[in-house]
Amino acid sequence: MDYNHIKEFFKKFDNLINEKENLLKLISLIIKEKISFDIDIKDIKIKSGVVFINTTPLVKNEIFINKSFILDKINNEYKNKIIDIK
Repeated sequence: MDYNHIKEFFKKFDNLINEKENLLKLISLIIKEKISFDIDIKDIKIKSGVVFINTTPLVKNEIFINKSFILDKINNEYKNKIIDIK
C-alpha cells in the first residue's frame, strides 16, 4: 500500500497549523515591541481577518491606541490578511 498520498494530505494541514501559529507569534511580538506587554498566543484568536485579544482593558486601550501601527506591521509580513483588531 502506498501511504505517500496520505502523508501529503496531512502535510497540507500541518503547514496551515504552522502558518497560523507563526501569525499568532508575530502578532504577539509586534504588540510587545510597540507597547512593551507580553500577550500569550493562547489569548489571541483570529476569525475572518479580525484579531481578538483577551487581555485587560488597560492593555486593550494601549493596543487600540497603536492599532494602525500594529495592523500595518502585521500586514507587511502577512499580505493584508488582518483587517481589524478587537
